[in-house]
Amino acid sequence: MNNLKPFVNNTELWEPFVEEMETRLQSNYKYLAASKDMDQMLRYQGRIAVLREMIELRGYVNGI
Repeated sequence: MNNLKPFVNNTELWEPFVEEMETRLQSNYKYLAASKDMDQMLRYQGRIAVLREMIELRGYVNGI
């Protein structure tokens, strides 16, 4: 995890990354709401879960 600390603690890198993840998260919520097929819904739910974990990465790496 120590190799990720420079990334998650550098505001110039971290903030744009989080913004991108949040944009992708919102898109996936929209796609999930419009999905009619169960396989598609499960895929979008999985993507949403991964994006949330990426947004929470800073706390995980820093032990918060």
